[in-house]
Amino acid sequence: KLVCYDEMGVGDNWFRLTATNSAGSVFEDKLIRAEPPPETTMSAPFDAGKSGGICSDGRVLPFVSPGDDGSNNVYEAFMTFDIRGLPANATIVSAYLNLGTCNPTGDGLGQLHVLNLQYGDLDVGDYGAGGAYITSVDPCTVFSIDVTDQVEAMKADVEFQVRLHFDGSDFDGGVDDVTYDSPTLDITYIIQ
Repeated sequence: KLVCYDEMGVGDNWFRLTATNSAGSVFEDKLIRAEPPPETTMSAPFDAGKSGGICSDGRVLPFVSPGDDGSNNVYEAFMTFDIRGLPANATIVSAYLNLGTCNPTGDGLGQLHVLNLQYGDLDVGDYGAGGAYITSVDPCTVFSIDVTDQVEAMKADVEFQVRLHFDGSDFDGGVDDVTYDSPTLDITYIIQ
């Protein structure tokens, strides 16, 4: 029987070799220890050209800053990461989104909702467009968001995109937002 190394389970694999002839049978047990495939970690490049914000009044803005303004207009934010560097046969071990440096203004708007929304190029139609819920976080205290399942599902795409929003304005006539700089998406994978 032919058994290829990559068909074995990780860890100890025992095989019994038996030789039989007219004089009888003998056997010997052999151990082959299969090592797990090596892990590779990549930082997916942030695509500022496909990231930014959209205001409830229809403006598309170049900065990632969910919140509201002094006129109680609501802003949603969008982030794009280039994941073309992932091999087609990669199995995702882990993927973590770090929203980046948080610069808050005002008294806050509560929990920030993070959704996976593959929106392509950013335009006005993306405002309120939904998306698959990932989590809700305190906007300036969470440093890493587990997006392993979402990246595994999107790995055949060229981009991984998220939508960030609060529940709406607090209608206090003041600016309440957070601006994010230098977000990262770190993906660890194996090739099997």
